Amino acid sequence: MPLALLQIIFVCIPIGNPIEYRETVDERSRALGSPAVKNLRTRSNLEVFRMCSMRGVVRKRRSVRVPVECFMKGVAMLIAVAAVLSGPAGAQVPWDEVLEVKTESLESAAQRAIGQQRVGHLPPHPVEAATWSGAGGVEIGQSDEWDATGDGWSYRVTVRDIPENEHHININDRIEIRFDEPMNVREKGTGFALWANAPEGLSEHLRVGVHFKIEGRDDDPVIFSDTPIVHRFGDNPHLLYFDWGYVFDHSLGVFAVPPEEYFESVEGIDLTLVQKHRPRRDDDIAPASGHFYLDGLQLVDWGDGAYDNSRFDPDNPEVINAAYPIVLQARFQQVAVIAAKFGGEEGIESAVRALDMLARNQSWDGSWPEMRTRMQGEYTHGMILADMARALRHMRAEGRAELEEQVSIRHWEGMTRDELYEEIIYRAAKSRSPAPLDTYDDSYQRGRGAMLGGSNRPMTFILGQHLSAQVMTDEAREAELLEEYDINMEMLLEYQGATAEGWPIFGEGGGLSYDSGYTTDHIQIWANASRETDDERWGEIMREFGKALESVMLPDGRRIDGTISARGGGDASLKSGDIVFQEALRHDAPELAQFGYNVSKYCWENWPRGGTVWPYTRSARGYGLGAFLTWQPYDMDPEPEPVDQKVRFPRQWPVWTAEWYDADGEHVQDSIIIASPGGERLINTFEWADDRSPLLSAVPIDASVEGDVALEIHPELYEGNVLELADGIAPTIAFGPEDGELGRPEEMTEDRATITVSEPVQVEIAAADEGLRIRFRAVPRGEGASELAVRMLREIEDYEHLFADPEAADVDLSEAGINVADPAIGTSVTPIECWPNENWPIEHALDGNPNTNWVIGQFLPGSGLRFEFAEEARLDELVLGQGDYGDSWHRAREITLGFSDGAGKQISLENAPGERQNFDLEGVRTEYLELMIDEIYEGDDPPGNTGGWAILEIITGGN
Repeated sequence: MPLALLQIIFVCIPIGNPIEYRETVDERSRALGSPAVKNLRTRSNLEVFRMCSMRGVVRKRRSVRVPVECFMKGVAMLIAVAAVLSGPAGAQVPWDEVLEVKTESLESAAQRAIGQQRVGHLPPHPVEAATWSGAGGVEIGQSDEWDATGDGWSYRVTVRDIPENEHHININDRIEIRFDEPMNVREKGTGFALWANAPEGLSEHLRVGVHFKIEGRDDDPVIFSDTPIVHRFGDNPHLLYFDWGYVFDHSLGVFAVPPEEYFESVEGIDLTLVQKHRPRRDDDIAPASGHFYLDGLQLVDWGDGAYDNSRFDPDNPEVINAAYPIVLQARFQQVAVIAAKFGGEEGIESAVRALDMLARNQSWDGSWPEMRTRMQGEYTHGMILADMARALRHMRAEGRAELEEQVSIRHWEGMTRDELYEEIIYRAAKSRSPAPLDTYDDSYQRGRGAMLGGSNRPMTFILGQHLSAQVMTDEAREAELLEEYDINMEMLLEYQGATAEGWPIFGEGGGLSYDSGYTTDHIQIWANASRETDDERWGEIMREFGKALESVMLPDGRRIDGTISARGGGDASLKSGDIVFQEALRHDAPELAQFGYNVSKYCWENWPRGGTVWPYTRSARGYGLGAFLTWQPYDMDPEPEPVDQKVRFPRQWPVWTAEWYDADGEHVQDSIIIASPGGERLINTFEWADDRSPLLSAVPIDASVEGDVALEIHPELYEGNVLELADGIAPTIAFGPEDGELGRPEEMTEDRATITVSEPVQVEIAAADEGLRIRFRAVPRGEGASELAVRMLREIEDYEHLFADPEAADVDLSEAGINVADPAIGTSVTPIECWPNENWPIEHALDGNPNTNWVIGQFLPGSGLRFEFAEEARLDELVLGQGDYGDSWHRAREITLGFSDGAGKQISLENAPGERQNFDLEGVRTEYLELMIDEIYEGDDPPGNTGGWAILEIITGGN
């Protein structure tokens, strides 16, 4: 056996049984599915992941229940987990039963949502024993001029010359509130509330924030200083609310999470006062002077109706704020629409509680806080908005009496629920006005940045505006929201292709760097929005995207390439193939329709393991139950049934190459296909680059070479469609000099022909009467002649490329040798006590490409891998590198190696994630190598569920 390098790069995903789904961190990703390797880890995302991690210890294998706390981006991982959790493949679901399966799945999801919802709350806890004083330009004293609580007085706050300040720290103008003794605020409420009354003439830019004062500490945990005393929508008086989930420790860095004990020994708070534009503008703000009133400071529990089963344990309703860090994750509430539509009477009651909670927790600007992005929830609140509007629409259609009940929530008195829900939906839809979104600018969110750096949330917000207009009973408000929607839609059209080197996608980073998972999210949004709005502009986006889809679609036709996915997450498929097919077909977007058909076909033929989110609907819990499943109720139209559009993507054919263009549209590079003599695989020099975009060409042929010289195969033309060629029609083949005339066409035998090639030739396969023409060039890589065997393909077939690494791409192949390191031929790998994954198949370990990832589930002592060689091999060295994915992940510590002679070898790894650690195998001869994990370095995550390798190489020295 020649010297060879078998390199495997793999990652583990969290699997357990039973399991509450937890999405894995996407910063971990290496290149998936092609030769580029790009570590796109970012500090901010990694920090967020660390904030959302759980602590756990593991010493032995066991079933693990994974509590849900935080989800990062990476929808591809969601689909991967869905496939694993769904169990063995069952019988094919006939299309006429698909809707029934979907309905049953959503009914089960509704019951899980109802079961994990919090019902009830702790009574308010007035903060009476406290001292209030002013600092800086603030004076405070008791007053009987206004009273909110009925005790006859409130605090009058006088402010003088409060300056403009865009920051949250180093604020001198404060109201200092000190408790008589430190309090554990986690046990008494979800946050604190107090009444504010702003007399006419007070600056609309005067805003309040919060600094915690912690016993025995000088740290400075902060709640953002963004909340106005003068309410944006004119509420006066209004009830201010500050949730514990808003708290960050700015002394440690922006968005750093304070320790748990910060909430357990609070001796007071400071209310900070600044002047700010929201949204931000360039003009200066004059210092503010005047007065206002505050009253009724109390700790409150506003978690009644929350589906957040990490913060509120449904089995222990008296326990609140159980999770750390404390996060107000309003996207849990999205599942209310599923409860309302599929949960029966219990579901309606559940949805009412959920929407009541959203009314209590709505921010001053109309948004809902979500996932630590910022106090006002970035654009994720558009997803909440869309689902809330759909829930209200459904309850109205059902004529629910609950909507006519009068309620008193927060500072709203004597409104019916129907009126209240419509009001808060209107405010949320207006939260980023005036349109267009790319002009909205505040201290945490740039509208243009959101459109250039990940537009799935803004797109859903735009859809939410249209859905909100649909539930407005006030015609003026309906027209107002539709006008906002229309302006934002025009903006959206302008941004397609604005990033990713002009590709017709919405980019997720600079250059060509996009996010595969979010791009498939975009597709779902287009389809959902098309169905809900009947707006042709969504179809225009779909049609334009087809150009990009041809370049990123992988050979299976069901996933797009995640190699350069900006946030990691790997290759990605669709959440719902059926609606994508139906809406793309309606808008004459054939490539997208084919994508939807491919995904739909695989889903229902392999149910319940067949990709999409539909299998996950049957088991989802926690955050994913709300944040991900509410895409699915859009996908309930039984007609038309997805049918094959007979579109095949370039990479589905073995012979495909790419032309590369830079940001100026200049043609700068080509990839090539090389057929090497006697080779079983074609060599492909395709390599992703983040500063240029590809245009792929393909021809439906397979090619192989016998002789002395390798041939380059260059696709040039494919007209017609081989899939539509009748079985009895035999194509013809003709060839000639590269710059000359073609010879006389000859009929192919069983779609095959052989050509002697000693100089560049052009080859054309045709069925003239059927409109079929296939043309390519064959170019020798050296002197001499070779026999080129050509086979026209009438349908896609499995194939395997050997991708040249970057250094090898331009090496002269005149010797006809394969110029990349081939793995140990015949080696197979099998997981032990862990599970392979369809989307990142274990075969990637042996594909000759060191840059393709593969994934297994579970990382525990007792799990491992077995590599078997076709013949006895001499193993010289083992190179290992632990996954470098942050403190949350587990890493291998002690490993036992097993060999076919019964001998073993124990090795110890330093706790050095990402670093190569070399181990001498001393030339041991063996037919297999087993690698078993004995002990791990424990990360912060739940026991045994997340961990993995960065690098695993076996260096063989011959036989």
